[in-house]
Amino acid sequence: KQWYQRRVRKREEERVLIQAQHEREYQDALVNIKEKIREAEGPDIKENMQDQIRQWFIETRDATGKFPDYPSDDEGGSAAIFKTKNGEEGAEGAEAEGGKEEK
Repeated sequence: KQWYQRRVRKREEERVLIQAQHEREYQDALVNIKEKIREAEGPDIKENMQDQIRQWFIETRDATGKFPDYPSDDEGGSAAIFKTKNGEEGAEGAEAEGGKEEK
C-alpha cells in the first residue's frame, strides 16, 4: 500500500511539473503571437489612426471655420478624438469649438 501511495504522489508531482511547463510555453506563445500581430498590423493601425485624426481636424474645421486645438492630456489627448469620432460623446469637438454646450 505504501508503494502505491508513493507512486501516486510521484505521478502527482510529475503532473504538476508538466502543467507548469505547459503554462510557461502557453504564456511564451501568447507573447510571441502578440509581437507577430504588432509587427504585421502595427503600421496599418498607426496609419489608420493618423488618417482618423487628420479627418477629425478637417471635419471640425469645416464645421467651425477654424482648426481645433489638439485635446490636452487632461482631456484625454488623441483618445478624446477617437471617442468623439466614434460617437460616444456626440459631436463634442464641433460643439465645443462652436461655443455650444456639450450634450
